Amino acid sequence: MGYLRLTAWLIILGTSVALLIAVFAGPRLRERFNPTESKGDKPKEGDAADDESSSSSQDSEESRGLGSLAAPLITLTVLLLSFTLVQTWGSFRDAIDRTGREARSVDYLADAAAAVPGPEARTIRESAICYARAVSYEEWPVLRDWPDVTVPGVDRWTDELEGGLTALAASKSVTNPFTRELIATDRDRALYRGQRLTEVRATIPIEITVLLLVATMMAIIVLGITYMERTNRVLQVCYLTVLAGLFAAVLGIVTGLDTPYSGVIALEPSDMERVAQRETASFAEDHPGAPLPCDEQGQPLIP
Repeated sequence: MGYLRLTAWLIILGTSVALLIAVFAGPRLRERFNPTESKGDKPKEGDAADDESSSSSQDSEESRGLGSLAAPLITLTVLLLSFTLVQTWGSFRDAIDRTGREARSVDYLADAAAAVPGPEARTIRESAICYARAVSYEEWPVLRDWPDVTVPGVDRWTDELEGGLTALAASKSVTNPFTRELIATDRDRALYRGQRLTEVRATIPIEITVLLLVATMMAIIVLGITYMERTNRVLQVCYLTVLAGLFAAVLGIVTGLDTPYSGVIALEPSDMERVAQRETASFAEDHPGAPLPCDEQGQPLIP
């Protein structure tokens, strides 16, 4: 969360500073970079209209010249932001897909074990339910803090699942193809969980984030230098403020999508919670009064 807070403050501070420079220093910088002709002698009355027309034409040409110089920078900034946004959105969608696949794998393990008699199958079913509970209520909240280690409670139920599958394969109570399918499903579950844990941290280096922020600040400042005037500034300031807000929002969305389990844009364990609730109800229906080896939070009842 420290990284997210730092990035958010950098984005807010950077775009605000650029907006202030563009609004208050833009016209002055424009005059410095495009000095008008020397204000020598006052023009004669007969030449006043011609001078005014010439001045307006010159200002228009200078505006077009500055605009043509600003266009490449603004275009490059928009392209960089767009490309980064598309990439992070693709990664975010992949994270959504993998969390759903992990939940479906657990759901299939519990359903398949319910159709098989014997204590080994019941162990698999109970472990799958407890795994779903532990992921939803113990591991998921910890993901927001970018842990360097996995949650022991989830690791325990992972070991219980593997032990139950090994015992089921050794019992010969079911056919080998069915056992292999269950083992392959559990392997997929472990794979999706591993990918989820590796996606906790941000993948975009801070250097790239700073580069995007600097490009955005330069674009805002250049727009101020190019188009801000000393008069009739209300509409121009409003337009530039909205544009700076949009740039900041895009940068914030990119950061949020890059960390799918923390921040404002964060995935919730909805699929895994539904699996835990559905399989708990199914287990209670098949085994009335029989306790599960874990509580509602996935914590083991027997250490």
